[in-house]
Amino acid sequence: MRKKLIFDLDGTLVNSVPDIAEGMNIFLQRKGLPFIEEKDVKLTIGKGAEVSLKKLLALKNVAVSEEEFGKLYAEYIKIYQEKDLTKTHLWPGVKETLTILQEDGYEMAVCTNKPKIPAENILAKLDIKKFFKVLVNPDTAGVTKPNLKIMQDCLSGLGADARECVMIGDSETDVSCAKVINVPAILLTFGYALEPYETMGADRLVNSFAELPEAIRSL
Repeated sequence: MRKKLIFDLDGTLVNSVPDIAEGMNIFLQRKGLPFIEEKDVKLTIGKGAEVSLKKLLALKNVAVSEEEFGKLYAEYIKIYQEKDLTKTHLWPGVKETLTILQEDGYEMAVCTNKPKIPAENILAKLDIKKFFKVLVNPDTAGVTKPNLKIMQDCLSGLGADARECVMIGDSETDVSCAKVINVPAILLTFGYALEPYETMGADRLVNSFAELPEAIRSL
């Protein structure tokens, strides 16, 4: 039985779009640019904060040099890191399901492209840090998902062989993460994916967290 679980964060465990949108709009306001709507924020997230900012600037038709981008990125990250994250919340059933999984002997990790400080703040603020043995992200791994190294760091942090693991996420990036270390992928169908879930090649699709334990056991 596969008893080691690797969870994505944004869109999988939490709905973070409202706070991301607010942070983006603070940034845009300072630059004299039009605000972005929450529905468009999903078009920018999932592949790391640098990619998010590049997509945001592209949506606003802003072209910058590499040097200028570095300065904008530092400002953008500072805004988000300083937010109180009051609008980020758990999806229904997350804490209850994590409790069941932990009691059933599963060891769990979070693997996210979110920067370390806000990722840690979210896990602590929403009282789910206690469920996870390790948090892996670009600040700790030096690369973003779905790079092989970040996934190997997850396996190492869990003290696990790939044959023991399942990847749980909400997007095509998470399926790619599973494939790079040859583990099954479960996708939650209420996250931030930009493509139809049925086309992504996941091993299981679930519509709620309550369905997750049975989906894991079925692999």
